[in-house]
Amino acid sequence: MNINKIGVRYAKAFIALSVEKGIIDEVIVDIRLINELIHEEKRIDDFFRNPTVKVSDKIKFFQTVFQKNIHELTMKFLEMVIKKGRELFLKDIFRNAIDLYRELKKIKEVTLITTNDIDSEIKENIKQLMKSYFSKDYTIDIHHQTDKEQIGGFLLEVDNKQLDMTVKSQIKTIKRDLINTTFQVKL
Repeated sequence: MNINKIGVRYAKAFIALSVEKGIIDEVIVDIRLINELIHEEKRIDDFFRNPTVKVSDKIKFFQTVFQKNIHELTMKFLEMVIKKGRELFLKDIFRNAIDLYRELKKIKEVTLITTNDIDSEIKENIKQLMKSYFSKDYTIDIHHQTDKEQIGGFLLEVDNKQLDMTVKSQIKTIKRDLINTTFQVKL
């Protein structure tokens, strides 16, 4: 079965059940917490990918670490995923669940990367611009990052699309064009 299909199917089922029970917001907080932990701690990801670790040990790990911090439905879902041998797909399941949640709640996540910090007025202008582009119904969630290597300009990411207006990118384009250009000498 296609890896992406597995992540989508499990995420859809989990999100649908949490919506039905009216606990979607709590469940998404749980998913983000666990997802962040798996992404930041390579040893945890390796632990779940290791085929020699028993299913019971993997479940015990989640129970020990998260039992008191996550909703009961999230815990049962994690146990079911592990029992079915799908723990390798947790990152994909979580990514799809977060995407489905954003779609359900009409949230657009925007990442703005600049060389320097920006003030709240610029953030608000970008929010308004994004709202007019998508729809007034959407909530725009802006994440700002700084990257000194950009030299100048900005990089805007929305829905896996990028608007790259960085000086670094423009220099690369000019360099590529100069390398690929043939010159004729006229005497």
